[in-house]
Amino acid sequence: MDARVPPVTGGDGERVRLTTASLEVGMVVDSDVHDDGGRLLIAAGTALTRAHLETLAARGIASLRIRDPETDGTTPEPLPELTEEDEAHLAHLYRHNDPGHAAVAVLQSVSRERLQLRRAGRRSP
Repeated sequence: MDARVPPVTGGDGERVRLTTASLEVGMVVDSDVHDDGGRLLIAAGTALTRAHLETLAARGIASLRIRDPETDGTTPEPLPELTEEDEAHLAHLYRHNDPGHAAVAVLQSVSRERLQLRRAGRRSP
């Protein structure tokens, strides 16, 4: 099954609509994503994180438009590695939690990604 839906053109380059199952961390959202009630879930220009992907799946959002880096020249820079101090801080925050529990693992992952985004000077969700 091809995850691409016909491309949408506009603005400064081609925009591609992908199914949420084919989205990857780091892809850049082309237009605001709202829930059924109109609440903003993800702002345009945001690089997707694991938390975003989980939110989209949980809300049943089938597809969204992303920026195609091959046509519009926007490629998000990779997130910086965390320092030993950052890792120690995260370990301290979750010291009383079971790291083997699925929910705790997701929270730790989201915390790590948010800290990386903050270190890179980018907006976190």
